[in-house]
Amino acid sequence: MKRIKVIIASLLFSFSALGQNQGQVVPINEIVSFSLPSGSVELTLEKRESAKKPGKKSEINIDKTKGSLFKVNESFFILTGGVGNMSANFLEEHKRGFDDLLKKRPNYNSVIKKFNNYQVFIMTYDGADFSYVRFTAVNNNRDSALGGVFEYDKTDKDKVGKIVDDFLKGLKFKK
Repeated sequence: MKRIKVIIASLLFSFSALGQNQGQVVPINEIVSFSLPSGSVELTLEKRESAKKPGKKSEINIDKTKGSLFKVNESFFILTGGVGNMSANFLEEHKRGFDDLLKKRPNYNSVIKKFNNYQVFIMTYDGADFSYVRFTAVNNNRDSALGGVFEYDKTDKDKVGKIVDDFLKGLKFKK
């Protein structure tokens, strides 16, 4: 049952950037500009199968993600862009929902921070074999959002925290 809840939450989170009404997934370069972390490689559909880690349980379905999938060192990250109308308290509602759903996960933490005058909901937690940082950044017009998931080895927490922080500091919405 826990696994089902996590899968549902992950799906909801992946598409949370879509807004409340008539939202849609769009290519990330249509809504944001950013710098990839040093050493990042975008994985094409053909390269995704060979990137899987055998015997490890991932919460990321790298074969079917609608977003752009990248690999940096041994970590994966997905970025998904979305457009739609979001309420003024979208991120606060988002945070409350995930706090209720995931509060019992090992090392779960969530916060809403500002980067470049944009609000960003960030949550971190441990999965069975990996740790995760998930975020949703919303532009000031509340009509574009970027969702991201970083999956990494649990021993790389500090290194990945800096990568995510640097990435979000360099994020710029196009409108």
